[in-house]
Amino acid sequence: MAEEVISKDQMNFTIDMLITMVVEELTEEFRKDPKEVLSDFCVSKTGKALYDESTKLWWNGPSYIADMYKEELNANKLKEDASWSEVVKASC
Repeated sequence: MAEEVISKDQMNFTIDMLITMVVEELTEEFRKDPKEVLSDFCVSKTGKALYDESTKLWWNGPSYIADMYKEELNANKLKEDASWSEVVKASC
């Protein structure tokens, strides 16, 4: 069976639709403004990875991508908490 080639425009359209669905899901869960969620998502590692063809992240569904983004947020929070603990220890 021949492999079907997807155009760059088709891929970008698919990614844009995925982002719309991911932001909708995250907006409901976080109870935040969709514009804020969209802005934060697009500058995240997860958001950037979506447009990187080599990751094939765009092959996954919106819930998988939303979960991946939430894991990224949790990892960032843990790093911030650890950094804050070091600051507090240093000032004591």
